[in-house]
Amino acid sequence: MGAVAVDEVWWVEKEEALGWEIKTSARWLGRRLGGQTANALTFAASLGERVGFAGILGDDCDSQFARQRLNALGVATSWLRLDPQARPIRSLVLIGPNGVRTVLYDLQGAKGAGDSEDVTLPEEGWAALGVALVDSLGVEGQIGFARQARRRGVAVVCDFESSAHPRFSTLYDLPDHLILSRDFAAKVLTESGMVASSDDPVGLLYGLHRRDQSRGVRRRLIAVTNGPQGVWSGRFDRDLHETLVVEHHRPPRIGMGDSTGCGDALRGAYAVALLRGNCPVEALNFAVAQASQIALRPPGHHREVVADTASTYLE
Repeated sequence: MGAVAVDEVWWVEKEEALGWEIKTSARWLGRRLGGQTANALTFAASLGERVGFAGILGDDCDSQFARQRLNALGVATSWLRLDPQARPIRSLVLIGPNGVRTVLYDLQGAKGAGDSEDVTLPEEGWAALGVALVDSLGVEGQIGFARQARRRGVAVVCDFESSAHPRFSTLYDLPDHLILSRDFAAKVLTESGMVASSDDPVGLLYGLHRRDQSRGVRRRLIAVTNGPQGVWSGRFDRDLHETLVVEHHRPPRIGMGDSTGCGDALRGAYAVALLRGNCPVEALNFAVAQASQIALRPPGHHREVVADTASTYLE
């Protein structure tokens, strides 16, 4: 449950034009499915796993497009919840020749998991669920979904980009697999009154662990992503979560193309590896290797976030 977007993608030849008060030529590349949760789901589906979206969409043209693309890319929507007032995020993506991008987005009507903790799935849905993915769109609904998943012993993986909601701290404590970008990890610690430097992924890991300890939160994995430098993870030794064992997961290949969706693909691939019985560290190694292929795509591509073996589409 979470963010689904419809992206309008434009190619801008001159990177210096990606700013304000600039008039320049551009080329429309087309329309594609986007959004962090949709990207993670489509990537997981392209790796061969059964994937479903149970968030909220409407009956407008953009919602219909999003649902069609989810289905076409292997994501089931039979448990999707309909709300006539809802719609996907609408995004304008401007891509420059060296992979530089500007993203403008409109959240009006985007409901994610909804504004109520009373999130329901049919019993066959819960029975089939192996990994739950949550983000920060529709915090109340995400809290309800994550709590129910944890009670049922289902792994919860997160993709957080915003801490603006007053109940975000409650949601933040629920995933047992915490994967944050370097900048967002620093933001979380700063907002918690802790000293944090976004230039030090290892320091961020220890800071996040200390925050968890102070709140009585236990997780199976804490990870901080750092773009082409890879991911730093902290797993726990056998002494009641007191000792954090840190590892650096380097990507096998580093691309200089458009990195849109790399972090989303990482989480989707991580969920796939967990479903296949891998431990968190093995799952993260798999995820880093799989997600690195996204950044190998040339600037100006218009692909949706899928593995190389999957079909792609642009309207």
